[in-house]
Amino acid sequence: MNLSIKPIGSVDSEACAKLLKEALPNDFLSMLGERFIKECYFKELSLAGNGQSFVLYEKNRMVAFLVSANSGGLLKQVVFNNKFLFFRSVFQAFFRAPIKFSMTTISVLFYMLNPKCQINKPNVVELCYIAVNETYRNKGVGGKLVNEMINYYCLLENVFGVYVKTLKQDIDGGAKNFYIKNKFLLEGECNGRSLLFRKLTE
Repeated sequence: MNLSIKPIGSVDSEACAKLLKEALPNDFLSMLGERFIKECYFKELSLAGNGQSFVLYEKNRMVAFLVSANSGGLLKQVVFNNKFLFFRSVFQAFFRAPIKFSMTTISVLFYMLNPKCQINKPNVVELCYIAVNETYRNKGVGGKLVNEMINYYCLLENVFGVYVKTLKQDIDGGAKNFYIKNKFLLEGECNGRSLLFRKLTE
């Protein structure tokens, strides 16, 4: 495979939004709809230009992306800067699937507000999303993106470590096993999610 990696830019927003909805259809952000994902989440990410998030292409086709952010919550920042479209997207998501969206929202709020669901370490980066096109899964693509983030951002910025929370839908443990394979250690479980951490510096 002839793969190339680059930081996420505004031109990648539409492709990233589509892949997120395909790969993680039951995620809270996916349920808010493609418009919010594209026009708010990935646009905000590309404008930030923080060098922490990457896309992977084979020729002209985007096949995977990784989003990471300094601990503190990228989604909170996106919501604060795009309140009108966020609440509009919430109402639309609720009317599309009231029970499913309500349960997903409650689950998200629970782990955001529960101290036991947080990794309390200074100077850490949260790995928010990895999404890989189905054709390219189990081929080392996700690991490439994790290493890119660590080598070209975390180590240069002397980041202490990287943490990730698996989705509640990871029933078979596939995501948890992926992170363990990529040198993350299991820190605990919270509300059906696995909390994993990879230490980078002393």
